[in-house]
Amino acid sequence: MNFYTYLDSWTIVKNRKEVPPEMTTEDFYTIIGRSASQANDPFTFRQTYGEVSWIALKRPYYSVWPKIVPLLCKLDLSKVISSQIKLPLDTICLRFAQDVPSILDFDWGGKRWNVRCVMASMQPVTSGPGTPLGRGITIWTDFGETVSRPDGIKVPVFEFRNFPLRDEYTVDVAIHHLPWHQSKDQGVQPPMKVLDDIVRLVCTICLMGNDPDLIEPDILSADQEKYNSGDAVLIERLIDKAKRRGKFGFNVGRNLDVSPHYRRAHPALMWTGHGRIVPRVVMRKGAMIHRDLVEKVPTGHQGAE
Repeated sequence: MNFYTYLDSWTIVKNRKEVPPEMTTEDFYTIIGRSASQANDPFTFRQTYGEVSWIALKRPYYSVWPKIVPLLCKLDLSKVISSQIKLPLDTICLRFAQDVPSILDFDWGGKRWNVRCVMASMQPVTSGPGTPLGRGITIWTDFGETVSRPDGIKVPVFEFRNFPLRDEYTVDVAIHHLPWHQSKDQGVQPPMKVLDDIVRLVCTICLMGNDPDLIEPDILSADQEKYNSGDAVLIERLIDKAKRRGKFGFNVGRNLDVSPHYRRAHPALMWTGHGRIVPRVVMRKGAMIHRDLVEKVPTGHQGAE
């Protein structure tokens, strides 16, 4: 299956040969960040902040397979405190499948739009006009929207959201506690439900941890058979090899059980750890119809206790 790929600003201008050969990645983002700050452009500044972090981390990505998207969007996060959400890395990219219908698709302006990539970055954010900066996640989504520069070249336009991480907000409250900006009414207008579901997807990825039933490393195709051997030492070597080749990614929900003779395996929100106060998304195994469903209850996620 083919997934969309996020192209960072540095890669775009470098491929178009729009920067001097001697310019480094650091030089480029320093200039862009300074320009955004002087122009009071918070969106370019945040995108620059996130892309610098993402590139430094070797461009980590999560390929979200189509069959798990609606299951994750249905999870009830109304009792999860937003401050319990933490990205697995400072900046990650969620990639979505090409040419596959999704519940995140929508119609606007006589055209069908779909989510391509989502970038999420740990950054200081506000939770509304006049509120101070606090811990949060900046989320920007690529729906394929572009604008033309004066020279005619089209550049991507993203939908930005800030997700505050506050002890007094649940996830559902934090999703709707976002600052308004006049640019919101410009360009493509995704439905609010689609934007909310995208934030929920980011939150569920954060709550999965490294559960192998839900997330597996995306290794080189030639090494897939070796990976299936289950040898832990060999698997680590294959992961390192893929990273060295520029492939630092994970598959989310690729191996969901869809057998018609079984109740479908599905992700579920469980409360784990001491006192059952730590939320985590885990995979409930498939089960034969009319048999009791055995729940997988993870333990030991708070250290020694």
